[in-house]
Amino acid sequence: MEDPKQVGRWTRGQNVPRFDSEFRLRTAYHVFTYISHCENRHIARAWMMGMNPQLEDDSPPEAISAERFKEVMAAARSFHQGDL
Repeated sequence: MEDPKQVGRWTRGQNVPRFDSEFRLRTAYHVFTYISHCENRHIARAWMMGMNPQLEDDSPPEAISAERFKEVMAAARSFHQGDL
């Protein structure tokens, strides 16, 4: 994922993220929000941090960094449906 200091600079308007960086952050936010609405933010946080067998034991942020966006969303939907 992105460097937290860089993200801080973006939020302060010091510079603008590249398209690919912004897309990864938006994807991570979208997935986190999806899980937190299905469950709650604590479960969403744990799900985002944990190894995921549907993502070859990568965490969702690791898979997002590797641009496996559709796989991460599929894993989130599977989690919501109770498949994991």
